[in-house]
Amino acid sequence: MHRHRIRAIKEGITMSATRTYYHGTRKKNVPSILKRGLIPKKPKWVSEFEPKGIFMWGSLESAMHHVADGEVIFEVHVPVDCQVHKRRNDGESLVGKGYEFIVLERIAPDNLRIVHEEPEIPGDC
Repeated sequence: MHRHRIRAIKEGITMSATRTYYHGTRKKNVPSILKRGLIPKKPKWVSEFEPKGIFMWGSLESAMHHVADGEVIFEVHVPVDCQVHKRRNDGESLVGKGYEFIVLERIAPDNLRIVHEEPEIPGDC
């Protein structure tokens, strides 16, 4: 069981002791995420100075603006005691303009819910 959930149960904290973020990913990753949760990683497009983490947006609208064809968006409930870095993104990276959040700890599958699926657009014949 996830250590934050164990502590929440011991201290009587409800799931309302979370912050909500949004994470986009390819559909092929969904079965693994639903089984293992979101695990901090360092994508190839991330600067060498960025920490390993789970990259998220602060709103569904922002996430929907940045996802590509064939991707899904998860609503992610992050326990308030998880380490979250907020950084100003000036549009130079691939994740788009606005605030970007990096969660540094694993997020359990119970804290995830698919809220949007972007249809795949077939290529030209």
